[in-house]
Amino acid sequence: GAGSGALSFNPAGTANCGTNCQTITASDTVVITATPAATSELQSWGGDCTSTTATTCTVTLGTPTTAVTATFKYKDVLTGNPSPLAFGDQAVDSYSDLRTITIQNPSAFATGTLAVTLEGANAAEFELVNNNCNTALAAMNGSCTFAVFFKPGPAGGKSTTAKITASPGGTLNVPLTGNSLAYRPVVFYSPSSPAINPPGSLEGGPQQVETVQEGSFVYYTNRIGGPGGWDIWASYSNFGSRPWSDPAPISIGGVNTVADEINPFMPNGQSLYFVRNSGGYTIQQARWVDHSPPFPDGWECCIAGPSGASPSVTGDQLVLYYVVPGSPPTLMRATRSTSDSTWNMPPEVVPLPGNYAFGWARVTADERGLLLGNPHAGTPVQVAQLWRSSTSVSWGSLPVSAIKGIPALSAASNLDPGFGSDGILVSVGGDLAYSSLY
Repeated sequence: GAGSGALSFNPAGTANCGTNCQTITASDTVVITATPAATSELQSWGGDCTSTTATTCTVTLGTPTTAVTATFKYKDVLTGNPSPLAFGDQAVDSYSDLRTITIQNPSAFATGTLAVTLEGANAAEFELVNNNCNTALAAMNGSCTFAVFFKPGPAGGKSTTAKITASPGGTLNVPLTGNSLAYRPVVFYSPSSPAINPPGSLEGGPQQVETVQEGSFVYYTNRIGGPGGWDIWASYSNFGSRPWSDPAPISIGGVNTVADEINPFMPNGQSLYFVRNSGGYTIQQARWVDHSPPFPDGWECCIAGPSGASPSVTGDQLVLYYVVPGSPPTLMRATRSTSDSTWNMPPEVVPLPGNYAFGWARVTADERGLLLGNPHAGTPVQVAQLWRSSTSVSWGSLPVSAIKGIPALSAASNLDPGFGSDGILVSVGGDLAYSSLY
């Protein structure tokens, strides 16, 4: 094994004795005692032991030879928190919130360099990120962290194991579980969906709704109380219990200004993408750095992006889709190397099938789904969806299909969807409605 230790013999002088050996005969017995090193433990005895205990092997000598092996392994000293880790329900082909696991070494000796892998039947449906555990851990509570996304495929229960190994340090297995819920075709709104208007939400009317986590959402509105013009407001609740909190403008971190802030989009509840109009439309990114209540606060702003509107990003926040207004508007795609770096320029134009008119766009976390909505003014409200089998398939080669469940709406109505972990919030004519994805 990978561990180490020493063996002693009784009577003495029966092994490794050089010139000071004792003569013994067949049928005599020898007791062998295993003493592991501080970092190790005895894993097993093998060979010709006639009886064993936790630390000894008794051998009755035979002819012509007798063979015994003692296998040592490194002690399993690592601990993980949380362990196990349950992600719960997650929509198929979408990313969960990022979950962080802390690994600790409570032993009296330092570990070797750690290695973290995902192993098991559903390992491909979990993603290891932000791995800071490629290091040795000091004795007496040295620690490191890594994080995991759950990004499930076909519906059903999913499980895998985060395996952490070190020599010395042993092996730690952290079970990871989640449940994948199918949700296609997407249903944005139906007349039976309950209205869930937060207090005062009709003052200035929510124009676009975007869920942050279950029971939280942001929207932009021109109601009185923000720094000026259109601002981004937030409210939170539990969808199953109500009521909603009083909406409040995001007040810390420089998100809202005297200029107009519109088009909020939030992947995984960690970053806020929005558009600021201060003489031109520019996409901005803010990070939520303080997750303590109250929800609207704790933001750090801003990473400036390209000029455009209706931003949405993939689950890893490395691909940005946005709309450049015009006649007709253009859908653009930009990339970057990390989730907090600037976007590579110039972006690429996204080819779309036919001449579908649209004013906003939403891309799914895995970049396999695309939702398109047309401008509100002058045309009947329409929403379309495109789904592709892989990201290598061109959007322009796909058929456009209508979203099911959309009621008949006039050109004056608002229909702005926002995505959640377990459903979609929709603004329809100034009212908020919630509809399940599944």
